[in-house]
Amino acid sequence: ARVSLLGEPESMDSIDGFLEITKNDEFTIQNAFIDSRDLLIICKSLGVHFVNENGSDTPSDWSTIPIDESINIPIWGISQIIASGTKHNTIGATLAADRSGICIYDGVFRKPPITDKISDLWDTINWSYIHKIVLVDDVKEKRIYCAIPTGASTSNDTLLLGDYQECRGGRPNPSEIKWSIWDFPINPESIGISITGSEVLLGIFKIASSAGKFIYTIDSTVTTDDGTAIESYVELPLYYFVEGVVNRFSAMRLRV
Repeated sequence: ARVSLLGEPESMDSIDGFLEITKNDEFTIQNAFIDSRDLLIICKSLGVHFVNENGSDTPSDWSTIPIDESINIPIWGISQIIASGTKHNTIGATLAADRSGICIYDGVFRKPPITDKISDLWDTINWSYIHKIVLVDDVKEKRIYCAIPTGASTSNDTLLLGDYQECRGGRPNPSEIKWSIWDFPINPESIGISITGSEVLLGIFKIASSAGKFIYTIDSTVTTDDGTAIESYVELPLYYFVEGVVNRFSAMRLRV
């Protein structure tokens, strides 16, 4: 990996600006991120490593320590964060897409992944196109968006929504998060955020497709889906009073 000079992001020393990460293991660097402790984490095509600066400003003097050598995070598999305010309000962790599912990283990769309840759907991903997966975390509304290519699709064709508003501590966990699939008139090939504002930063979720003419966004003030009325319904599970006995309800009385 090449690292810029301190305070000069566009300048890289041709000798001391190189950082070796498990040289000759045949795995390439996919991405990197700064975690909630302000530490540099580097992800290879297999394996994730922590960078130890060793008290030096010279990258060639730094060392790397493996965190988990079984994690396979694609190039866009580290979550983008939607937040509002002068700082990102994060969950104190980073979300990462791995072959096993979406994992929480807070110094270690937590297992099982938070997609554990939909592992059958996650397993339908076309792993030859794992590099197409995109992940966004809306920490303000407590929603996770993940675009994935399924079946024989060579581009993202499914958008997963994980709702963790009711998760304990406002942090997603495998047992309490609620997953659903969002339907769109276009394949959600690309998702991401745009940042607007100066003093107050606002992240806006966007969806796009090579087959469409528009970039779509979510607007809580709009009551239609691009001009089409939104059908609202709720489906409840079968409920029983005595275990093993299924009850059928024929009527419901509501007071609104």
